This record gives sequence, structure tokens and C-alpha cells, in this order.
Amino acid sequence: MDLAKKAKDLEGKNLDLEEFAFVVSHDLKTPLSNILALSSWLKESVENKDGDAIKTNAELIDKQVTQMDLIIQGVLNYSLQNDVSSNYEEINLDILVNDLAILFTNKNCIITVKSKLPIIEINKTKILQVFQNLIQNGIKYNNKELFEIEIDYKLEQNLHTFSVKDNGIGIEKKYHKKIFELFQRLDVNGMENAGIGLSLVKKIISRNNGEIYLESEVNVGSTFYFTLPA
Repeated sequence: MDLAKKAKDLEGKNLDLEEFAFVVSHDLKTPLSNILALSSWLKESVENKDGDAIKTNAELIDKQVTQMDLIIQGVLNYSLQNDVSSNYEEINLDILVNDLAILFTNKNCIITVKSKLPIIEINKTKILQVFQNLIQNGIKYNNKELFEIEIDYKLEQNLHTFSVKDNGIGIEKKYHKKIFELFQRLDVNGMENAGIGLSLVKKIISRNNGEIYLESEVNVGSTFYFTLPA
């Protein structure tokens, strides 16, 4: 690895540390503060022998603990992406993605790989995480009776361009940048998430000199595009 590459990697890791110092302290403080308040209310409920209030406060505490667990797991997964540029090998994406499609296909979900995918040199675990996260998002944020996901590919101007299209709930344009930011959560059908999955995807792609973006229409679906140098 040359000095310029080492300097770039170090700069990226320093930015990650600065980001962690802010977002982790903020996002972990919130559920901790909520648990402290709920614990106080729970004590009052016990003293007043209010069974309904005891149950409600206990359930709310459980939700806050679950949210903290999601954040901690996400921090671990995110931090492990710092070695994304290591362990490169030739990966047949056609085999890898079709295996994923088989894994996630069931009576409620159809996954179609429309084009033959290339063989590229990349870290296998990381590119697997990219496709897996995008497929899982298309399934999780979907209100249709049948989930339909299409994966496509084209090569142009020395760029591999991949797309993962779903027929899910869609994302308003004002959120198209926010969803890729660490710990940014959208209130979507009350579903719990730690706001980390797409930031992981963006980090992996960026570290491999690619870009990610999306097109989406609310209640129709979303298409995530990402590029990698050919």
C-alpha cells in the first residue's frame, strides 16, 4: 500500500472516529434518559399499585433496551467495515447474488436477477453485505401482498452499475440523502431500526471508490443504484 493510500485510509478512519464521538453519545444518551424516566414512573406505579401503568412502563423500558441493543450491534458492524479495502479476491457476483435470491425467495417474495452479473475483484464479505442489505430493505419496508425485487446490471464508461429495485413503500425525495447517514432513522410503519444498514452500504461502496443513489416513488417502490470502477 503506497503512502497516499495509507493517508486516505487514515483520514477516513479519523472521520469515522469523530462521527462516532458525536452520534454514539447522542443516540445512546436518548434511550438511557428515557429508561431513567420510565424507571421513576414504574416505581410510582408500583407504589400506587396501578397494574396497567406498571405493564405499560415495563413494556416501554423493554423497547428502549431493544433500541440500545440495535445501536450497539450497529456500532460494532459499522466499525468492522474499516478493513473494507483488504482481502480482495475475484468474486463471481452472478453466483453470489443468485444464491442470495434463492435464500430470500418464498411464497411472499420474488427476486429476479435480470442480467448476468460480472466477476469483480473485491472483498467478498463486504459486497455480500451490500446486496443483502438492499434486498432486506426491499422486503422489510414493503406493504404489498407480494414483494417483488429486481436486480440488474450494466457496464458503461468503465463503471459497473448495479441496481436493486423493489415495489415497497417508497421514500420521499427529502429523505434520499438522510437515509445514508449514520443513525438517521425514519419513522416507517413503526418498525424498529438503528439507522445503520444503508450507512454501512454507503461506506463499503465509498471505500471501493464507488457511489450510491436512488430513485423512489412513495407507495410504488424504490430503486437503489450503486457503481464500482471496472
